[in-house]
Amino acid sequence: WGGIGEGVSSEEEEEEEAAVVVEEEEPDGDTDVARNKKRAAAWKKALRMIRMEQRGRSGLVFAFSSVSALLHKIGQDVKGDLSWEANACVVVYHLLEAYVVTLLQDANLSALRGGRVFIMAEDLQLARRIRTEIS
Repeated sequence: WGGIGEGVSSEEEEEEEAAVVVEEEEPDGDTDVARNKKRAAAWKKALRMIRMEQRGRSGLVFAFSSVSALLHKIGQDVKGDLSWEANACVVVYHLLEAYVVTLLQDANLSALRGGRVFIMAEDLQLARRIRTEIS
């Protein structure tokens, strides 16, 4: 009955009982509708998370320091005392980022064409072969 000092009022108890009754009275045909609503809610949640992640990103795909270290290591292998200017590192970084992003986009398209959601090594190989990087 929900008197004073008890945590739940009678209105809240009636709403909980009504919710239970509605869940129990759901016919077999409505289970598909409920399942589709859950799937739609999951997709909406996933899209919301993706948008939040995209807004929060700084725009860099790779850490600039790791690309810079890789360039310095390549420079040391080619010529012992080779040094890189900061502007050159930035240019190489942007070129590398553009290459990797477009390669992954092409591989994603080939994976979707194959009926898959995840990219596999064969998708990357096909994307490179289409670009004539692999003979």
